[in-house]
Amino acid sequence: NNLISNLKKKPKILYLSSGAVYGILKKGLKVNERQKISINSINNFSGYKKKYAKEKLFMEEKFKKLSKKGYKISIARCFTFVGKGILKYNYAIADIINSIRYKKKIILKNSQNVFRSYMHSKDMCRWLIKILKNSNNKCPIYNVGSEHQISLSKLGMILAKKYNNEIDLKKNKVNRIDYYVPSITLAKKELKLKITINLLDAINSVIVLK
Repeated sequence: NNLISNLKKKPKILYLSSGAVYGILKKGLKVNERQKISINSINNFSGYKKKYAKEKLFMEEKFKKLSKKGYKISIARCFTFVGKGILKYNYAIADIINSIRYKKKIILKNSQNVFRSYMHSKDMCRWLIKILKNSNNKCPIYNVGSEHQISLSKLGMILAKKYNNEIDLKKNKVNRIDYYVPSITLAKKELKLKITINLLDAINSVIVLK
């Protein structure tokens, strides 16, 4: 607030929020921006996810209030992405890609219950720029990600077959479905945005990077 208030001209602002603000999702329910946020659902998260989701939601409210002062703001609720930048992080998709790149066995735990969708980082950048340009004092909110859902086990098997990698699908006693997929209908309709790189092409483009 101090930084922005000292600027001579009001800038357009894009706040990068997260799909985590929707809380734990039911399988097959692609959440949309008009869905009511449930604090109870967020409280069902454990560990850092609960704190992370609450902080994101808290900051969304701060930016909404700022937009009422005449600032042009948009909020992007980001989901899951794939690109060169993820390879150094401890994400399941990064583990799969790095295992293939270095010809190691792909090891996935309880992956049959984990459903994700991955937007390529190039599409992500295109979307964020368009959303930023569309910022206004009504503070529009858009989901950013892909609707193409897939279980990590299925994705691992597809890639293991394609790249001739060994794969070990380990099961554990956790039966909870971990589903994290957005509806992006609003961004497609209002901003004419679209996915230009499909799931497997997005992942393959990262695998072949040297």
